[in-house]
Amino acid sequence: LASADFARSRLASEIAGNMRLLTLIDSNEGLLAISRNQPAAALPLFEQAAERSERLGILNSFALASGYVIWIHLALLEPERALARYEAVSPKLEGLQNPTGAFAFAFSGAIALQGNGRLSEARAQLDRLAKHAQDTVTKGVVRGQQAQVEFERRQLQPALRVAQEAVDLL
Repeated sequence: LASADFARSRLASEIAGNMRLLTLIDSNEGLLAISRNQPAAALPLFEQAAERSERLGILNSFALASGYVIWIHLALLEPERALARYEAVSPKLEGLQNPTGAFAFAFSGAIALQGNGRLSEARAQLDRLAKHAQDTVTKGVVRGQQAQVEFERRQLQPALRVAQEAVDLL
């Protein structure tokens, strides 16, 4: 049912030439695919949303869609592509003012760094994100990721401590 609604909305938006609405449709359809555990189907939708958002100058949408592209590449076991996307998009987001978009993209980037064995960089980025987390749930999620990085670094005591902090926050 939702897919049919997206198809109708896509057609109407294409006819009207409403690129902003098409970007929103791509993102929402991508989220639907992710919720159905279909990351390969979501990837081109988020890539289109990111491309349109960049072209239209909508930095927050560009950051969020790009963050999903990174996450999907990681889910598809393509860490090099995730990191390449992060490194290509990062300089384009320097003027981003929206803290949600900036935070989400930076978090995806930290996971891409981690997925490529760049654990010190991932750790530093996650430390910055933990300091700027705006609520306890977000901080808990970041702490959970920090625990994974510490575990991968074979720092078991810090991993245990940070994991417990994550549990306490969540």
